[in-house]
Amino acid sequence: MDIKHNNSEKGQAIVFLVLGFVVFLGFVALAIDGGMVLSDRRHEQNAADASSLAGGAVAALHISDNRSNSCNQQWTCDNNSIIQAAEAQAIQEAKNRADANSYTIDNNIGDHNGVDFSCGGDSWNFATITVTVEISATTPSNFLQLVFPTAMHNTVDASTRIDPGGPLQFGNAIVALNPANCTGQLGVSFHGTGDINIIGGGIFSNGCVRADGTAHVNGDPNWPISGSDVDYDPGKDDISPPPTEVTYQYPAYTYDIDPPDCPSDPGAWYTDKTLPNNLSAGLYCINGDLTFKKGPFIGDGVTFFLQDGGVTINGNEEVRLYAPPHDPDPSPAIPGILFFLPPTNHSTVKLNGTSQVTITGVIFAPGSKIVVTGTDNVTSFESTQFIGWDVEVGGTSDTNIVYDGCDGYIFPPYIELYK
Repeated sequence: MDIKHNNSEKGQAIVFLVLGFVVFLGFVALAIDGGMVLSDRRHEQNAADASSLAGGAVAALHISDNRSNSCNQQWTCDNNSIIQAAEAQAIQEAKNRADANSYTIDNNIGDHNGVDFSCGGDSWNFATITVTVEISATTPSNFLQLVFPTAMHNTVDASTRIDPGGPLQFGNAIVALNPANCTGQLGVSFHGTGDINIIGGGIFSNGCVRADGTAHVNGDPNWPISGSDVDYDPGKDDISPPPTEVTYQYPAYTYDIDPPDCPSDPGAWYTDKTLPNNLSAGLYCINGDLTFKKGPFIGDGVTFFLQDGGVTINGNEEVRLYAPPHDPDPSPAIPGILFFLPPTNHSTVKLNGTSQVTITGVIFAPGSKIVVTGTDNVTSFESTQFIGWDVEVGGTSDTNIVYDGCDGYIFPPYIELYK
C-alpha cells in the first residue's frame, strides 16, 4: 500500500516538540519562581515576627524595671511617662531587629514597611500595648512576572501584645468576686458603728456593694467604690465617695495565681496545733483550719497556704504576721501574699483586729467569705489587701485598711505574639 505525504504535514513533530518544551520550561520556571516567592515570604514573616517581639520585649522590660515607680497605679494610656518611654525603646528595637534581618522599616506602617506602637484601654480602661510591624518586598523572577505582574510582591505583618502587669486586682484594697446582686450579705458589705477608712486603694465588687445605716465608710478620694449592683441610699447610707454601678466584672484570669509548691505528703503539713509560735520566713502549708490560739505568733516573710480549711484570728492573742517581700525571691513562699486559699476552698476567713494584731499582705481567698472586724479604739491593717468571694467589714471601732500596691502581689508584664 502506497502512503502519500503532503508537504503541509512535514515538520509537525518539531512544532509539537517545541511547544511541549516551552510548556515544560514554563512549569519549571513557575516552580522555581513560586518557590522563591514562598521562601521569601517565610523569611519576611519571620523577620516581622522577630521585630515585633523584640520591640514588645523591650517595652515589657522597661515597664518591669520601673515597677517601683508605677506598681500601685492603674495603667492608662494618657500622660504616662513610663509608657511613652517604652514606646520610644520598642520602636527603636523593632527597627534594629528588622535591619539585622536586612529589612528597613520606619515609624509609618502606611507604606507597609514600618512599626506602629499603640496603646488602648480594655474593658476596665487599663492600658494594653500593641507593637505592629509590617514588611513588604518584591521577589525577582525569571518568568512569573510576565504572566502575573503583581504576584511577586509580598506584604506581611506581625503584632505583639503587651500587658503592663501591675498589682493584683488593679490596685483595689477590697475586692469581692461574687457576681450576685444585693440580696443578703453578699459582695462587699459594711456594717458596725465605727468609721471604716480605706487608704491607698479602691473597693470593687463583681456584684453587690452595700452598707447598713450605721456604717461610716470613707474611701480614698483618688479611688472609686464600684460594683455591678449598688445598694446605696444617699439619705441614710454614709459612703464617700458615693459608690457607682459598672457594667463589667473581673473574670477569673485577673486573679489567676499559681498555688505554692507544698509537700506532696500531707503528713508534712502543719496544723494549728503544730504551728510554731516563732515563724521563720517561708511557706507554711496548713492541714485543716488555722486558728491562732496560745500565742504569741510572730512571723516575718511568711505565706500560709490552706487547701480546704479556714483562718481565724480572734484578737485575743498577739499575732504579728508579715507577707514576704519581692526581693530577694522568697520562693516557695509567694511575695506579697500572707494567706492563700485557692478558689476551690470555700471556708471562711475571720480577722478580728485589735491592738494585739498586726498583719500585712494579701488575704487571697477568691472562693471564701472574708469577715474583718475591729473591736479596739482603732484597728489598722497596714499594707493589706482583701480578695474574697464576699468581703464583710465592720465592728465597733474605727477600722483603717491601708493598701500599698507595691507591697502586695504584682503580676509581671507579659507579651504574646497574637498575629
